[in-house]
Amino acid sequence: MVGALLVALGGSRPCGPPTRQDYVKVGVGPFVGEPSEKRGREYRPDRSIVPEIAAGGVVRHPSEPCLLLLHDEKEDRWCLPKGHLEVGETLAKCAVREVEEETGLREVEIRGELGEVSYRFYDPKRDVNVSKVVYFFFMCSASASLPAGPVRDHTVVFDRAEWVSLQEAMARVPYPTDLEVLRRAGPLFEVGSS
Repeated sequence: MVGALLVALGGSRPCGPPTRQDYVKVGVGPFVGEPSEKRGREYRPDRSIVPEIAAGGVVRHPSEPCLLLLHDEKEDRWCLPKGHLEVGETLAKCAVREVEEETGLREVEIRGELGEVSYRFYDPKRDVNVSKVVYFFFMCSASASLPAGPVRDHTVVFDRAEWVSLQEAMARVPYPTDLEVLRRAGPLFEVGSS
């Protein structure tokens, strides 16, 4: 079915499993969303898959119309704070905890839900694919003070945190899923939700 669809839409293979290029040409499949190939973590159909749930936030500055971005030192990319849901934890508590752990901010308040995004990638350390769903919340911080040095969260090191405009954030984040979350947050910045 997929092979026939790909050929009809200009895919390169009439039979056999579709390639990454086929998915990109059609615009569907595991390669749309997060560009995991940049990280060398392309989804691998020949590996098992495990689900993961995470939560995070778009954190608004207490007095300026800007938001907080983190820089992942290892992957050299900007991102929103987010992390894994712990057993028995609510999505809201997870989002606040992860924002506090990854940013050093201690007083963040949820002002609304921004919805969820999902993507798949291959985790070479565990030799499995991960199907990840991340729930994002719009948050406001009571403080603008950021940590002076790197913040270590599990295996990730965030070497920089910066308050930036929504437009600057959209220019810096590399993934379409993060861009979608920022688009959803846009109207909340416009109405002055601090």
